[in-house]
Amino acid sequence: MFGQKFVQMMFFLLFISTGSVWAGDATQSVKDHHSALTLNVPLDPGPSGMTTLLGVDTDNNQVRDDVQRYIMLTYPLSPRVQQALFSMAKTYQEALTVPDQEAAALVLAHKQSAQRACLMGILGIREAQKVAQGLFSEQMNTLKRQKAYSRYQHLFSGAAFELLPTSQWLKACDFDVSDISD
Repeated sequence: MFGQKFVQMMFFLLFISTGSVWAGDATQSVKDHHSALTLNVPLDPGPSGMTTLLGVDTDNNQVRDDVQRYIMLTYPLSPRVQQALFSMAKTYQEALTVPDQEAAALVLAHKQSAQRACLMGILGIREAQKVAQGLFSEQMNTLKRQKAYSRYQHLFSGAAFELLPTSQWLKACDFDVSDISD
């Protein structure tokens, strides 16, 4: 019952806030009713965010606006998870335009492997797998993006990647986990 009211309120907030698109605003404030936080998220780019391979990134942070919204609205109470997912989203985005060179693809794939280890260090294996799959689905939400990512994966097919020992997972993060509290 409470969950349904929350979803209805979120849709209402998103509906009334879209009027600011015409005013030229780049972000909107959304109140998270579970935590009483107000989140400043990019505006939803809507269908225009799906017309190009790289989508819309109004703040030029290398994370598409729709993906940034997804991360912030799905994990509002976990800055560590948000940071780990922002890192992953950047490399997913980079993978879409990686040069057709095995060496470049391998460098990026190793970076992605470290980012997955980081997320596992924060959440544990099972939860990290679910969270990473959700991000991947959000990131590769068009056929053009799926094909580009498949091309990237083909560049390093057959390569083996060693999983870091669990004691190294948090050290694999490209940010200082101890500086961020959840």
